[in-house]
Amino acid sequence: MHTVTFKFRQSVAALLREPKTEEQRASYVFPDRLWTEAIQNEWAKREYITLVLCKQEASPWQYGFKSEFNDAAVSNNAIKDHPNFAYLRISRIEVLDKPEFEDEELFELKTSFTDFVNSVRFMIPTPVPALPKPVDTPPSLSISGRFDEETETELGNLFSQIKFAEVCTMPFKTAFDPILMSQLQHNQISDNFHLGHNSVYASSTMDILRRHFRETKIFSRLEMKNNPLFSFADFEAIFQTLLEMPFSWDQVGDEECPDDEYVFLQAHFEEDATKKLCDFRPDLVDETDGDCYEPDDCEHWNRWTKNEEEGLCIQVQVFENTNYWMFMFVRVGEFEEF
Repeated sequence: MHTVTFKFRQSVAALLREPKTEEQRASYVFPDRLWTEAIQNEWAKREYITLVLCKQEASPWQYGFKSEFNDAAVSNNAIKDHPNFAYLRISRIEVLDKPEFEDEELFELKTSFTDFVNSVRFMIPTPVPALPKPVDTPPSLSISGRFDEETETELGNLFSQIKFAEVCTMPFKTAFDPILMSQLQHNQISDNFHLGHNSVYASSTMDILRRHFRETKIFSRLEMKNNPLFSFADFEAIFQTLLEMPFSWDQVGDEECPDDEYVFLQAHFEEDATKKLCDFRPDLVDETDGDCYEPDDCEHWNRWTKNEEEGLCIQVQVFENTNYWMFMFVRVGEFEEF
């Protein structure tokens, strides 16, 4: 590895996700000084931008790049002329069926949609397993709006090949199954997949979800706002995975949630499943006097011990008149009200 060029080292550094803290960044020190220099320079100079992709009905694809300091979209040529172009990284991709603002100026693609996205892949940071514990930062993907079947299929196939920390689809369509399957295979605890209102849950999508519940060793966050009804057998599979999966608060301590609860799954369940919940695994029912954060519209909650020594429990909250369940890990006895 000492014989590779510095340019190669820079190319590798460009693919890495940036640590969240200065302490984590400082830990990336290697015996090879040039590796350390390439990686530390990358993170010191990096700037994040958003890629907006827009496909209106009967119109060609449009695009634009935005920075966090300027909402006005700029073209590919303007990005290439940016003085810090070598360190620009795409933190978010937004796919829309109309511009976010009525008078927003976007730019027509001169190449195919797939070719364009592939041409900017080098700007999308990705975790490299060989390095210690990549931290969950961008990129994120948001797909919002209505598209024709051909466009949906193209989106599903293309974005299933890119690793995202967060995916939000509003609504989710069957053509996005490849994205869902790809994301669920990453086994990254703080990844997040959101399936928004009016989503379509075909049998193929439900098969992917049910297989995930039964085969995964590590859950990431999954939120389903529409109404696929899962069974009590699905709950049992989810519970068993949560019971067995390794978990440490250090993995999620700096997430945007309090340290004493971490939500994994939000979904609807059959009414019969709700009725069976209270009698499930009495041998593990938590009987401590620990507090519980309970939203105003929460009908009831159940809690089971996962690790008694650490006060770690599995908690399921059922919301009023909806059969909507929220699965989370909680730390008993350390709850603080919001």
